[in-house]
Amino acid sequence: MVPQTLAAIEVLRTSVVADKYDCLNAVKFVSECWLRRRGQEAGDLMLLTAAAYLFQNAQAFNEITKALILNHGGPYLALSCNEVESAMNWKVFYDDYQVRTILLGIREIYGDHRGENIGQTVVDVIREFQAESGLGAFVLDNASNNDTAVRYILNELELHDIHEEERCRLRCLGHIINLAAQDFIFGQNSEKWLREHAAIEDSEDIEDLQRSWVSQGLIGHVQNLISLIRSSPQRRQAFRKITGTDPDPNKQNLMLIQNNTTRWNSTYHMLVRVLELKNHIQVYVNSCQAKRDLKGKIADEAIYKLPQLTEDDWAMLQELCDALQPFDEATNFLQSNNKGAKYGFLWECLPAIEWLLTTLETLKENKSVRDRVGLSANNAWNKMNKYYEITDLSPYYVAAIVLNPAHKWRYFDIHWKRNKHWIPEAKRKMKALWSVYKIQHEQVVEEEQLLPSSAQLSPQKGSFKSFLASGQAASNENEATDEYKAYCQLPALKSTPKDLIAWWREQEASFPLLATLAYTILAIPAMSAECERVFSSAKLLITPNRNHLSPDTVEMSECLRNWYNNKVI
Repeated sequence: MVPQTLAAIEVLRTSVVADKYDCLNAVKFVSECWLRRRGQEAGDLMLLTAAAYLFQNAQAFNEITKALILNHGGPYLALSCNEVESAMNWKVFYDDYQVRTILLGIREIYGDHRGENIGQTVVDVIREFQAESGLGAFVLDNASNNDTAVRYILNELELHDIHEEERCRLRCLGHIINLAAQDFIFGQNSEKWLREHAAIEDSEDIEDLQRSWVSQGLIGHVQNLISLIRSSPQRRQAFRKITGTDPDPNKQNLMLIQNNTTRWNSTYHMLVRVLELKNHIQVYVNSCQAKRDLKGKIADEAIYKLPQLTEDDWAMLQELCDALQPFDEATNFLQSNNKGAKYGFLWECLPAIEWLLTTLETLKENKSVRDRVGLSANNAWNKMNKYYEITDLSPYYVAAIVLNPAHKWRYFDIHWKRNKHWIPEAKRKMKALWSVYKIQHEQVVEEEQLLPSSAQLSPQKGSFKSFLASGQAASNENEATDEYKAYCQLPALKSTPKDLIAWWREQEASFPLLATLAYTILAIPAMSAECERVFSSAKLLITPNRNHLSPDTVEMSECLRNWYNNKVI
C-alpha cells in the first residue's frame, strides 16, 4: 500500500531513492499526488522543488517554484539545506554557465567614508542575501579606505580562516591604467595637481581655472581653447559653421571634445578630436584674430589672448596622442562584461600591465621622440610598475593565467624570460592556493557524507554495490589529488577558447574540483567598471524632477533594472 500523502522531506528522500535505483517510472503516478501543494511553508516548497526535479516532473517544478516566488520574500539560499543541495544543484536554476554581474545593493553610507563605514554597509547587504559563503574576491580602486573596508568585512564575517586579506583584495586595473595615464599627462605629482584643480573647479572661478590649466603647458593651452569655444552658443555656432563646409561628411558639424579629469582617457579623446579638426581650429582662430567690431576693437579678446599653436606644437600634440593610445586600447579591451570570462577578466590583467610596461619602456628609450614624451613615459612606467609589483600579493593573478588552457605556464616561460627567477615562486604560490582549495573542498565532502539521509541511502556494508562504490570513491580521490598536475601536463591549446567557462564545463568530468576553482577565479573581473556603470545609471535616474527619491527607492530601482537586464526576473 503506497501512501498518497507524505511530508515534504519524505517526498524528497523517496525521490532520491527512486532516482538512485532507477525506478522513477514505478512511482511516477503516485508522485503526482505527493507533489501537490497544500499551503506548505516556503521551506517545504523548496524540498518539493528538489523532489520535482528528481522526479523529472516539469509541470510540478514550474508550479512549485512559482508558488515559492510568490510566497517567499526572503533569500532563497536561506531555504536550502543539505538534503536539497545533495539532490539538486543550484545550477538547475542557472544552468547556462555564464558569468553574470548581479547588483545586490547600492546603499547610502551614513557618516564619513571611512573603511569601517563602507565595510559595515557591505556586510549588511551580504548578510541580507546570506551570501557569506559566496565571497571570492574584492575588486576595488587603490584608496586606503578600501583596504580597511576589506579587513573589516573579513573580520566581521569571521572569514579570515578562508580568505586572506592580501589574497582576495584585488585592484581595479582601470583605475591603475588611469593613474599611469595621469602621471604621463600631468607629471609624477599628478594626484596633488588634480586635487588642487578639483578645488578650483568647485569654486567656479573661470580665471583661476584657466591659470591652473596654463600650468600644464601645451595640453592646458589646448584645453583652455576648447573651453572657450564650447562656453558660448555664438562660438559653437561659428565653429560648426566652419566644420559644416568640410568635404568629408564624417567631419561635418563635429564639435571639440572637452577634457574631464575624472573620466578615463578623456585627454586622449580630446587630442584625437583636436588633431582631426586641426585645419578647422586654425581657420576659426585666424577669423577671431582678424574680426573687429564696429569700433575697430578685437571682437573676441579671450580667443585673441590665447597662445598661437605653431606647427611644432601640433607635432607635439600628435606625439602625445600616439603615446596615450595604448592606455585607451587597454581600457576599452578590459572594461567588457562578457559572459564567457573573456575581454575584461582577471586572467588578462598581468598581460595588459606587462604590455603597457613594455610599450612605455620602448617609448622612453626611443631617441626620436621629444624629451617631454620620454619623461612622461618614464613617469607612467614608474606608476604602472608600482602596482605591477603589488600583484605579487595575491596568487589569483597568476592562477587566472594558468587556468586559461591556452596559456598555462607557457605564458610565463615566454614573457618572463628576463625574470625567470620569478617563476618558481609563482608556482609555489599556485600550488599553495590549490592545496588550500583542496582541503576546503574535502571538508565539505566529509560534512556531506555525515548527513543522515545520505547514510540511509548508501549501500549496505559488504554488498557488491558497496565494493564498487568504495573502489570508485578511492579512484575519484586519487584523481582529485592529481587534477592540477594532470591539467598542467596536458598540451596548451593553440588559442584561448571563445568561452572559457564553457570550456571548463566540458572538462568537469576530468577535473571536477579544478573546474570549480577555475569558475571562481576566471569569473573575477579585471576592473570595477560595472560599479561605475551603476553610478552613471543612478545619476540618470535622479533627474531634477526626481530629486526627492529616497535612497531605498533608488536602490530598488537600480536593482530591478539590473536584475531585469540580466534575466534574473
